[in-house]
Amino acid sequence: FVGITTAQKCTDTTTKHNTYANVKTVAAPEVANHPATQADIVFGTEASNGDHAYMRDGVLGGFDIELTNAVCKLAGKTCAIVTVPMEAMWPASYARFGWPRNTKTYPGEGYQGRWFHCTMGTENLIARQQHIAFTHPYTDPSVRTAGFVVPNAAAATFPVDAANKVVGLIAHSATAHWFQNKKTKLFNPSNVVEYATEDFLFAALASKVVSAAYVDSDTASAWLAANTGHQIVHAAPGWSKGMAFACHPEYGDFVAALNNALVTFKGSAEFTALCGKYPSITCASAGHTFSNVKTAANPEIADHPSRRADIVIGCEADWGDHNWVRHGVAGGFDYE
Repeated sequence: FVGITTAQKCTDTTTKHNTYANVKTVAAPEVANHPATQADIVFGTEASNGDHAYMRDGVLGGFDIELTNAVCKLAGKTCAIVTVPMEAMWPASYARFGWPRNTKTYPGEGYQGRWFHCTMGTENLIARQQHIAFTHPYTDPSVRTAGFVVPNAAAATFPVDAANKVVGLIAHSATAHWFQNKKTKLFNPSNVVEYATEDFLFAALASKVVSAAYVDSDTASAWLAANTGHQIVHAAPGWSKGMAFACHPEYGDFVAALNNALVTFKGSAEFTALCGKYPSITCASAGHTFSNVKTAANPEIADHPSRRADIVIGCEADWGDHNWVRHGVAGGFDYE
């Protein structure tokens, strides 16, 4: 709401003007900050990611919100934050475009339609990075693992590749994208079932509709704390390169500016204090970095520009040797 002013007649016949400002203050801590000028960078968030970003009692907050404001200030950028559904960022399907399942990990319509330039609190998966440029991480990628939550009775014999097992996933989650893109290469389940929410997934596990739930360690720990008779097996790091800002690759200049600010902020006392405020989040050090550059050591990483793109070229990545996504990595004649 911008520039709203109401007038109220006072008893002494003067006019009192009631004004409103989109500024968080000590007197009005529930008010969200919005810029008074056009934003340089617009960030999207689902506001439904634990302590990272949430909407509680109608008020937006969380680690990512505070981090974004601090990083934008250091970068000298005017930033705005908008809330959008996860499907707008990383959809489970693109049915109206002929994809009942998003097997290519296409970015959502929020990215494609430029509802925002970047998102916050986004797991950097190689399958996502083929289409979207990531900044340096601000969570430690070596700490969060992903694995199979199974009944205690099945734990000792559950195969590391889930061979001949029915595995459940949370649709459009980072672990779902990782698992689906690594099928046949790392995993060999007999069937995979995606559920709209983690509640539906764990209900299916409890009722033995699925043999296992493949989730990240945070999700597993939260559920296991309240549910006995199950445990996580074959939990391993490496599935994610940490949480970061994720920008449409057109905006390489934004990625560069955010990276410079992140390096400075992650080495500050303010960042240490912010991490202490949210103990559930394992923060990355200033030394944790990421580059959107393909190298001999990291041939699976896609190249994205470090400045604003002059031309953005679209590709379905599903046309034989011309262009493809295989095991989450894009390539082909047309790319080269």
